[in-house]
Amino acid sequence: MKNYIIYTLFLGMSFLSANAQVFESSKHYVSIGYGYGSSAQTMLRTTTPALTDDVDIKASFLGPVFLKYEYGIKDNYGIGINVAHTSGTINYNFNSIYTSDSSALLKEKGKWSSTTFLLRFNYHFAKGDRIDPYIGMGVGYRKDSWKVESNDPDPERDYLSSPSTSILVFSQKYAIDMTIGSRFMFTEKIGAYVEVGIAKAVIQGGLTAKF
Repeated sequence: MKNYIIYTLFLGMSFLSANAQVFESSKHYVSIGYGYGSSAQTMLRTTTPALTDDVDIKASFLGPVFLKYEYGIKDNYGIGINVAHTSGTINYNFNSIYTSDSSALLKEKGKWSSTTFLLRFNYHFAKGDRIDPYIGMGVGYRKDSWKVESNDPDPERDYLSSPSTSILVFSQKYAIDMTIGSRFMFTEKIGAYVEVGIAKAVIQGGLTAKF
């Protein structure tokens, strides 16, 4: 994923076919992207369930994926909406803890998802016909979910509901992001974008359309 974003960055800079200013007032911009470097995913991968460290952990994640819309309100300012989503499944196979009926080693599965909805403001600090650098900040709402499945017949016996995992994921319901990035236009209407900073991912990139 990191190599893909770097490749997209240089590909966008190499195209010379765009001949209109990238960012303009009264224009619409829609982007879809993928992120790399999620702190929430890292915490979930490395968090050990309460009362034991004798457990095998396997995790798989989707995203973060980003959907962005921006409208140019002035030559250098844009406003829009950002939606970002990530989800994952974490399997915990215990090596020394048995189910409550002692019939098998305990297995638990945590299903996690997180979605943010942000109002975003961007300042475009340079004008160009191919490159559009900007800084931006978004504020909004974050919705998280955490569901546990287990092979234990006792529904109340749940190691993954402990604060060692859940508090890290659900510490807040509000969200912000602050990033710096740029669009790189392949044509007058189609291009790519890259952003780095504080968001659901440290670095993100993808395709963008202007109309």
